Formats: sequence, C-alpha cells, structure tokens
Amino acid sequence: MWGAVGKMRQTFEIVSQRLNKCDTMLVAACIGFGARIAAEKLGILLATVVLSPFVIRSVHQSPAIPPMMLGDWCPQLFKRLQYWFADQFVIDPLLKSDIQSLRSEIGLPPLSRFLHRWCFSDDLTWALFPEFFAPPQPDWSANLHLTGSVSWDPPTDSLVVQALDEFLKPGKKPIVVMAGSAGPESPQFYDSWIQAAKRLDCQLTLLEKNPDKVPTPLPDHVFHARYFPIDQVLNRSALVAHGGGVGATLRSPQSGVPQILIPKVNDQPDNTNRVQKLGVGKVIRQKNPTVDQLASMVTEVLDDPVILANCQKLQAAFPQTDPVSLACDLIESTFARYRK
Repeated sequence: MWGAVGKMRQTFEIVSQRLNKCDTMLVAACIGFGARIAAEKLGILLATVVLSPFVIRSVHQSPAIPPMMLGDWCPQLFKRLQYWFADQFVIDPLLKSDIQSLRSEIGLPPLSRFLHRWCFSDDLTWALFPEFFAPPQPDWSANLHLTGSVSWDPPTDSLVVQALDEFLKPGKKPIVVMAGSAGPESPQFYDSWIQAAKRLDCQLTLLEKNPDKVPTPLPDHVFHARYFPIDQVLNRSALVAHGGGVGATLRSPQSGVPQILIPKVNDQPDNTNRVQKLGVGKVIRQKNPTVDQLASMVTEVLDDPVILANCQKLQAAFPQTDPVSLACDLIESTFARYRK
C-alpha cells in the first residue's frame, strides 16, 4: 500500500502539471502506479525499472514466492491458477479501491490484476540484474531488457574508512554481517554472530544503521559501522552474511565473495534460491540461528572449494558493459522512435 499507492495521486498530479508532451518520458519502478496511470492518461512514454526478478511472473522458471508452489515440478496450469488466486483474493482487494478511484476521476476504465502485466510499461522495461542470475523466460515481455546491476554509494566518512583499515589484521579478511533494511530478527542476532566469530578466531564487521541494535561494548574482534559502501567492504571480506536483498546478493559474487543468506520477506527467498542454484553460497532458514549453527555454516562455506571456485567463475561472468549507459541507450532509442 505504501509503495504502490501511497504517492500515486501526488505523482500523477506532478506529472500532469509539468508535462511537455514533446519532450517528456517517464521512468518509474514497476510499482510506480502514479507514473503508469499518467502515461496512460496523458499519452506519454513510460520506462519501467525492475530491481529484482521475483516481480516478473513466469509459468516456466518461476520466481520463488512463498507460500506459493512455483517450482519447476509444478504444472504451468497450476502456476497460472495460483497467480490468478493471489490477484483475485489478496493483491487486488488491497489495491483496487485507491487505484480505481483515481482512474475513475480522470476518465480511465477500471482494471484488475495490477501486478500481473499492467505494472510493466508497454513502451520499455529494463531489469537491473544480469542474465545468468535470471535468464529471460518465454512468457516475459518482448520489450524487457536486462542491463545488469547498477550500484551507487554515497560518500563515506574518511575517518570510518581509516578506522576499518586500522581494525583489519594484515593478511586476514573478516566476516561481514548486515541484516539489511528489514533489520535483525531479534536482539540476539548480532550477539550470536559475535560469539561465532570469536569461536572461529575471525574478525567481524557489522554494518547496521541503527546502533541501538548492536551490543555494547563490542569486543576487540568486532568492528561496527552505521554505513560503509558495500563494494569497498566486500573487497576487504572473506564472506558476507545478509538477509538476501538483491543489492548484496548480486554485489557479493561481483566481488568474488561467498555468501550466507538468512531470508525473511519480499524478494529475499527468491534471491536466496538463485544463489543456491548458482552455487555461490548457502542459506540458513532459521530466523534466529544459534552460535553453533553460524560457526558451522561459516566453516562449511569457507572450506568448500566448489563454492569458492563458483564465486571466481561468476565474478568473471559479470558483463563488462556499463549498465547505466545501456539504460540510457534504451531510453533514447525508445524516445527516438516515438518522436518520429
């Protein structure tokens, strides 16, 4: 509700007020419904951006969306029925009232199944992940293009960088743990990791924006930062443990670093499933893993030559093209066709 319709009306009004049809093209996330409706009503182009493959439905190699049963073993007809059931009884009832109200006010016909196909633009859709992570499926839109992942990090305090470099022992790389935007499952989450790292005689780097969730005082083998550019921290790490968000999931193999995923919500189960298929990490299903489980899993991952080899192989497989340039080319070529 917050993401899809919370700013929908405001977005539509801003676009309407500032529209210059000769030189306007909208770029929005697939749940940017205000932009989707504005493009439809005002007759302007829209490019839809997809961050994670789990939002792209397919009855072939389907995303993992618990509790739906969408594995390769599942018949395609049953997959279609599940998608329809989810739209009919879960998603549409949540979104329909707000969306239909706005559409009615501006003279657009009613719709249904908002997350099935309608949320993707007919003009252009591009996805910010590489093909090996989610190969295109026969029932994906023909105008969906994969540009690869785009990373951007705000500037980092030089004192934080210096403190981390001083913390790291020469010749040793730490374990990096970040619960992600969803936060840790419990107050014991970081404490368990601290104890597991001590047992393994490893240094530990915790990335957590909320310092109240980090135990104090921290022992000597632990470093905490509220923020640190993930690419820079991965270059200094032996292994990264995270919740399974698409950013960390893709940037870990891009740095050749194995990962442990502890998924909870949204795209995390699907990203975890893809990491397992690629053989570049392992998953912990328990919400609150014990110290023994964490220590055992870290040892298992770091001692597995297959995982380490797969990480190096996947690192070399990342496209060398610039995803930002590719996205810009797609926008300009689509807009050029429209202006003709």
